Amino acid sequence: MPPKSQTPTAPPAAAPATPAGSSYDGVEAELSIVAQAIIKVEGQIDAVEIKVNDVEKVLQEEGKRNPEQPVYLSMNVQELKEHLKALRREKEALMKKEEQLRKEKEQLREEKAKLMDRQAMPSPDVPGELLIELLGPPPPETDESFDW
Repeated sequence: MPPKSQTPTAPPAAAPATPAGSSYDGVEAELSIVAQAIIKVEGQIDAVEIKVNDVEKVLQEEGKRNPEQPVYLSMNVQELKEHLKALRREKEALMKKEEQLRKEKEQLREEKAKLMDRQAMPSPDVPGELLIELLGPPPPETDESFDW
């Protein structure tokens, strides 16, 4: 396996000009240089493929340990951003609902306290005037009504 820090190389330089009778030898030398460059690039490709396979294996293992994670690992950046926006909207909605429930709870506590106060207080005496007003005036008393 080639070293990890290989960088692509520039194409081989053209072979120096050769005497007219040996142009075949010059082409042969260039072919040899190109063949060596191809072998080098193939080695780099193999190294990258090995790294990709290693990463895929790690991702599969992580997926077995944490089933939620592969969903995120298989997303591209745009999908992750959209998912994050959706999660933020969901969080905001939940926070609003929590605030609403807290307000309702506080209102119920206040109503309960008022009811407890009412139960603890003795009922007020009804003043006579209010009683007369509610029941109406008493019948007029006359001597005829007394039978003694």
